[in-house]
Amino acid sequence: SIDKAKGMIENRNYLKAISLLKKGKIQKEAFFLLGRAYQGLKNDFHAIFYYKKASQNGIITPNSAKYLSKVYLEWEMYEKSMEFYKKYISLSKVKDRSGILNAKILLKKNKYRNAIKTMKEYLKNNSNDIKARQFELKLLYKAGYKNSLKRKIKYFYRNFKKDADALAFIGNLYMLMAKEFKYKPKLKKEEMPAFFLKEAEKYLKSAYRKNKSNVRALKGLGEYYYRNGKYKKAEWYFKKRLAQNPDQINYLFDYARILLKRKKFDKTKIIFEKIKSKNVFFKEIKLFEAIFHLKKKDEKEALESLINFYNTDANLYSKYLRTPDLGPEMGAIQQLYWRHFKRRDKYDTAVYL
Repeated sequence: SIDKAKGMIENRNYLKAISLLKKGKIQKEAFFLLGRAYQGLKNDFHAIFYYKKASQNGIITPNSAKYLSKVYLEWEMYEKSMEFYKKYISLSKVKDRSGILNAKILLKKNKYRNAIKTMKEYLKNNSNDIKARQFELKLLYKAGYKNSLKRKIKYFYRNFKKDADALAFIGNLYMLMAKEFKYKPKLKKEEMPAFFLKEAEKYLKSAYRKNKSNVRALKGLGEYYYRNGKYKKAEWYFKKRLAQNPDQINYLFDYARILLKRKKFDKTKIIFEKIKSKNVFFKEIKLFEAIFHLKKKDEKEALESLINFYNTDANLYSKYLRTPDLGPEMGAIQQLYWRHFKRRDKYDTAVYL
């Protein structure tokens, strides 16, 4: 059963693998495989539980150690994160980037100056580390250091302009800047969303010309055209990205979003069913099923999906209310919520208004 489960995991049949591994008494190696399966389903809580069990039984790999470090960082368990990162370094024999992890921890604590200082120290001896340079740009953006960010983007471009991934990274960073834009008085032209989107298009198209299979460029261009209301073009890029990895859940979800926007209901339903068959823990699917049923004028089904989604993760529901690209759809969803519950949750109302 262990070998059979391994094959299932390699083929991304995570749910079948979990069902098989949980039959009878769980063996030592099964703990590790269950961790891998839950990691594939992006269920961090269960993945961590089984990876820890495997580690206690002496089974740990570079991949599981790296994953544990990443999740513990997200959970703000910084000592654990560093502990497993060091295990990852010793197991994989790769370059020690603990300086970047220290900067990430400081960023999570909102200690921007200390994080920037830590990155400067790391980059003194690692100036050509592309991952470090990418994180430096993210850090400067989060810290709001606009002038430093402009200068560093130019530096990053000069040094890595032959790399399609690097160009796509800059393009997607500009997309993020446009998405998270907050109006302030007396802004310069180069601080407005229209400028960010223009820059995003330039870098993403350049990345695509260098490598037409680059998934970061394909995603970025899909999002760019989606945001600009050119849904046919957005669908083309999301479909091409999905072709690179037809079983990747996020690729399937992005493709389903654009199909739903274009009211291709039959195709959307097929993709939704495929996502659910691969990952029962993918929360957003219920919200988009609610939108799907509303577009088809099926209010009863829409309400059922909405209640299911809201009860699963109310915070995620509130986050989607703030998503500009879903303005009309979330407006309809919110009206459905108010109409049937005849009350307004204070937090959600504040967010919506």
